[in-house]
Amino acid sequence: MKSIPTGESSPKDSQSGAESFREKLDGLRNAVLEYLAYLEEKEAAASSGLPSPDAIEQPEALRIYWSCKAMSIPYIAGGLEDQPHILVKELLTCMSSEDEYHREKERLSELLRGKFEN
Repeated sequence: MKSIPTGESSPKDSQSGAESFREKLDGLRNAVLEYLAYLEEKEAAASSGLPSPDAIEQPEALRIYWSCKAMSIPYIAGGLEDQPHILVKELLTCMSSEDEYHREKERLSELLRGKFEN
């Protein structure tokens, strides 16, 4: 006798889905940090007359985050309306990655200022 799918997932499916999602967010974090570093290098190259670094693709979630941030509006993408927690976690990952990048940049600037002031 065939079993009828109930739409329920087993704890193992749920755990592997959560683990897969965490890996996705880790990848997004790394992509955001890499893209922010690329923008910094590109700006520095342009101001110093050096060649620009090779272009890298902007993470889609970062583009959405910056668009929402610039317009001060919430964003619900088609298909994510049923799962807004995914979009929210992606946007929060972008926000925290951007904050982390700027904190690290400021820390390095302070180290350099201290090094050259002594």
